[in-house]
Parts: sequence; C-alpha cells; structure tokens
Amino acid sequence: LDFIPGLHPLLSLSKMDQTLVIYRQILTSLPSRNVVQISNDLENLRDLLHLLAASKSCPLPQVRALESLESLGVVLEASLYSTEVV
Repeated sequence: LDFIPGLHPLLSLSKMDQTLVIYRQILTSLPSRNVVQISNDLENLRDLLHLLAASKSCPLPQVRALESLESLGVVLEASLYSTEVV
C-alpha cells in the first residue's frame, strides 16, 4: 500500500477531500467486511470537511470517485509516496 498518501500538514481542503476519496475507493475494493466502519468514517470525514469549507465560504468542487482501481495508475505515476522515493 505504498501509494497511500502519508501525512502532509499543508494540504489544501480540496486535496484533503481528494485524498479521502482515494482512501475510501481503496477500502471499498478490499474483500474484507472489516473495513465497512472505516469506509463510513471516511465518508463522515468528507462531510465534515465540506461543512468546514462551506463555513469558510470556500465550497469544495465535487471530486469524482475513481472509476476503478486501474485508474490509480495515474495517481501512482505522479505519487511522491511510492517506495522508490522512500
């Protein structure tokens, strides 16, 4: 799971939202039922993030969910979080 973004304190709200979408997409593709609560928590975090952005008068653009995990190839190519960098 080297493509999962690490901690970055200077992410914009829209980048945080995009990261949560990626996390949720990965979790929902896993065969285990043990990730359902985590997936729900990620969706709740996204809702809170959208509320925070709206309260600051900067609503977030809609982030499209990845059509499939094959779409992660583009994310992986541009990722600074790969094991090659580490």
